[in-house]
Amino acid sequence: MSLITSIEEIDLTPVRGKKYFNIEREWREEFIYFLMVDRFHDDEDREPVLSEDRLGGIRTHNSFYGGNIKGVIKNLEYIARLGCTSIWLSPIFKTSDYHGYAILDYLDIDERFGTKEDLIELVEAAHSFELDGEPWPMKIILDVV
Repeated sequence: MSLITSIEEIDLTPVRGKKYFNIEREWREEFIYFLMVDRFHDDEDREPVLSEDRLGGIRTHNSFYGGNIKGVIKNLEYIARLGCTSIWLSPIFKTSDYHGYAILDYLDIDERFGTKEDLIELVEAAHSFELDGEPWPMKIILDVV
C-alpha cells in the first residue's frame, strides 16, 4: 500500500465491481462496543488466568499495554456474543501516547496498533461476520480528535 502524504491524494471514487457494506439498521438500533485498542487485546492466543488473587493489570500511566488491531479481529466473536452490532475503536492513527488522542498523522496507522492492511482486514471481517452460521454484520467506527 503506497504512503499517502496529503489529503488531496485520497480518491473516494467508488471502485467498480466492489461490494460495499450496506445494512438496514438505523444508528439508534446499534449496540456499540467501545474499546481502547491498546488496552483490549493483542494477537496472541492465551487463556485468561482465573484466580482469586488475579491482579487487574499493571498500573502504569502512559505506557502501551500492547493491544492491537489484530487482537480486535481475533475477538470479534466475543464482541458479537455480547450482542454488539458496532465497534467503536479508540484512535489508531500515528500518536505520541497510549490512548491515541494525541494524533500526529491522520493518514497513517500507528505501528503499535498495526497497519493499514490490518484495518482493512478488520473492516472486512466485521462487515461479513457470522455468528453461529447466521449473518452478524458489525460496523467499525473510528474515533478521531
